[in-house]
Amino acid sequence: MCRKAFYSMHGVSEKRVRTAISKTTSTGTVVSDQRGKKESGRKVQNDEKTKVKEHMSLPTVPSHYSRAKSPHRKYLPVGLNIKLLFSMYLEWLRENHPGAEPVTMYYYRDVFNSEFNIGFEPPGSDTCNFCDKTDISITNL
Repeated sequence: MCRKAFYSMHGVSEKRVRTAISKTTSTGTVVSDQRGKKESGRKVQNDEKTKVKEHMSLPTVPSHYSRAKSPHRKYLPVGLNIKLLFSMYLEWLRENHPGAEPVTMYYYRDVFNSEFNIGFEPPGSDTCNFCDKTDISITNL
């Protein structure tokens, strides 16, 4: 049987047969597929994640009025945001761990959102009557 007839009868190309032959070992077994087995070059090490978590141990305040809806949710002081926290993390890292490689802001945000139940501002229902009246009187001026 000629090669062309073999390829035609089995519906395979010459390259496919060559690849199959090159993937066989001397004992006749096929080498296992290695796709997806390599570790990512951009993977963040555990010690870097630990440093991010260590930095995020910030003083938080529980919500007063919305405890029934989300009892474990904590809030950071007003005026903080992810960008500001990340710049504080970079400063903290330079001071406490000189020479350590910082994580990206995207990774920092991902750890913040997935590992912690922290919000940035207490909900609007967390204000007292005096504060509400004062805000209304200021806006009506």
